[in-house]
Parts: sequence; C-alpha cells; structure tokens
Amino acid sequence: MIQGNVDELLLVGTIDESSFPKDVFITTKADGSFDVTLPKDFTAAGERELNILTYQGTTSPVIDVTYPDVEQTGWVILTEAPVESVLGSEVKTLALTIKENTANVYREALVNFTATAGDVTSQKTVKIIQFGVEKIIWNEEYYQQERELIISSDANEKLLVATCENINPTDLELKGNTSWLELSQEEGKIYAKVQENESTNMERKTEIGVKNTKTSVETKVSLKQGMAGYGIVLSKSLWKIVAHSENTNTQYNDGSANKLFDNLWTPDKANEKHVEFWGRNNNDDHAAVPYILTFDLGENPRQYDSFGFMPRLQWTQQAPKTVAIEVSDDLNAGWETAFEKKTGNCFTDAELKGSTNTYNDHYEGIVHWCKLNGVVHKRYVRLYLYESFQGVGKSVSLDEVFASDRTTVE
Repeated sequence: MIQGNVDELLLVGTIDESSFPKDVFITTKADGSFDVTLPKDFTAAGERELNILTYQGTTSPVIDVTYPDVEQTGWVILTEAPVESVLGSEVKTLALTIKENTANVYREALVNFTATAGDVTSQKTVKIIQFGVEKIIWNEEYYQQERELIISSDANEKLLVATCENINPTDLELKGNTSWLELSQEEGKIYAKVQENESTNMERKTEIGVKNTKTSVETKVSLKQGMAGYGIVLSKSLWKIVAHSENTNTQYNDGSANKLFDNLWTPDKANEKHVEFWGRNNNDDHAAVPYILTFDLGENPRQYDSFGFMPRLQWTQQAPKTVAIEVSDDLNAGWETAFEKKTGNCFTDAELKGSTNTYNDHYEGIVHWCKLNGVVHKRYVRLYLYESFQGVGKSVSLDEVFASDRTTVE
C-alpha cells in the first residue's frame, strides 16, 4: 500500500470551530494531533453531549476510550452517527456524552481510533480534557511550610517550581523575571531558570506571580536564593524562641533575641543588626554557664544538616568559639545531640579576622557552619553558646543564625 493510501485509511478532525459549544476549544500539537479542552462548568447542569469530532477513511475504525488516571474513568460515553458525504467520502461525527464532573477535578480521556486494512494499521488519538478547580501546586522540594520558595545558592539551571491544574496553559501569565531569574511555562508546568548566587552578604529575593488571564485570578509567592555556599536555607518565617536560660532574660524580654532570625544583618558601621548576650561576667559564679536558646522552627520544617552562625560583622571578636546543638521533635522530651560540645568547635580566629587580620568591619559577610550528625528533620533546636573570643564569661554577639541543607554544596 502506498503512503497516500495509508493517509486515506483514517482521517480525524472536527466540525467547524464556529459551531463549538461555548469555551470549548482545540489545541493543535506539533505532530498534527490535537486536544479538546472543556471548561470546568461544561457539565455544571449534568451530563452533556459533545458532538464535534469527525472521522473518515477507506475503512471503518475501531473506536475506544481509555483514561490515564485510574481514579477518573467512565466519564466519556461514545456513539457514532453519519453526518454527510464530502466528495464521495462519508464523514461521520463521533457523538460523545460527557458525564457530570461531580468532584470538580481535572480529568483526561483518550479517544482512540484504529483503522486496519491488510497489514497496515493507522492509529489516531484525541485527548479530551476537562478543567476543575484551579490549582497551583508548588514544588515541595523548594516550597517551605506553605510560605515561600527557597532555592540553593549554587543553583544554575532550570528548575520546576510549580504545576498548574485546571488552567489552560495559553491563559497563563507569569511575573517575576529578574536579571538572575527567568520564568517560563510548558504545558502548565512553571519553570525558573536561575543563575548561581556568588554574593557572600546578600540573598536574592523576588515575587513570582502566576495569573489566569481568563479569570484574572493571580497567585503570588516569594522566591529566595541564599548566599554563596549556604545551600538551601530553611525558611525562618515561623521561627520563634520558646525557651531560654536565665542569663538571656534581658534579650528575650526586650525582643532583641529575635534579631537572630529576622533575615537582617549588618551592612555597614551605621546600621548594626546584632544581638549581644551579656548576662554574666568573670566575677559571677556562673561565668562558665552557657547562654541557652531553644528555637521552634515551625510545623514540618525542611530537612537540614547544618546550623550556621553569622558573627557581629562590625566587630567579630564576640563570635562564639565553643557551642553545642541539640534537636528534638518534642519540646519537653527526646532531645538528641546534633553537634557535640568541644572547646573551639565553632569559629576560628582566622575566620573572624579574614584577610584584614582584624576583628573590625567584615561586611563582606562571614558565616561558620556547624555540620550536624547527619541530616535531621526536627522541629526544635537548642543552642548552647559557651564562650566568645573575648573569653569565658564575656559577651557573645551574633548578627544572624541559619539552618540549612548544604548537601548540594559540600
């Protein structure tokens, strides 16, 4: 059989689009196939006929319906009826009955045409799509605690950040492009092409907007990229201090202890953002007692394997020299050592002085990462700050603290 006869074996098309029911449309693909899309309210009043598909050919095809989603089946019923004769070839319409979308969900059905003549078979498939309630599903890898998207500092690629359901891709409008981030969508999947953040003192932030131009509904979410070497930092939008030692009463009561997780750190001498813990001295019997702070990271925090300390950047000598870290899922029990106390296990003098060999004015950004005993997924973190580089019993100052998954940068 020659190719022309193969093509004539089965032809699938539609009636004139001007006769389509309201808001029903087709999307033609690069290979010439097409999808039929129904609005979510197409069956609002109950089951409904859809008679727009046509077919013809030199032999009668076998027609069946299959469903990609096993939970959404049996909602397309088909019959056939002759329509007219065109140039001597009988064109038939495929009469479909679309059952009510009682769950109001996105659903797909595949209408399969198979025509056979001798050893030659021609197959055509038309996808029937019906939208349901609009959904934007943010990628759990980056979407933290239903608050914000946070991507790795070393990300330099195209990342899937969201999947849209029940929104026609041609109706999607994206907002949020920057010099370091480019948004795109492919068949309802939202991608962010990002560049690596090489800054050591500045996070990147933008707001992503996804709009359905047909309904004018827009969803916005913050996207953040951490600083160089930070990996995927945990969102601090739900953090709070839920317990503390007596020697931190002043900083806890006046609220300054919250500066540890406000996402602000000192940019210059005139704008210091640090908190100083000073509730002890060398003459105190409790001079060696650590400052203790217990953080609640919020419900279902992302996994992390490191805890980071940013010193007082204006004057780094009060940075912690010796620390310990415990974690738990229960504030009142089950505490585990995640980073064991050892003298000098946090910052080094060289880290704090850098290339200038002084403790002063390190606005380029410094952080010391304490690598925990494996990857943890605990809600509560307890910090013990034992001493600074001024000595035991002296003040300890910090600009910020971080929890992070640094498996991608280590």
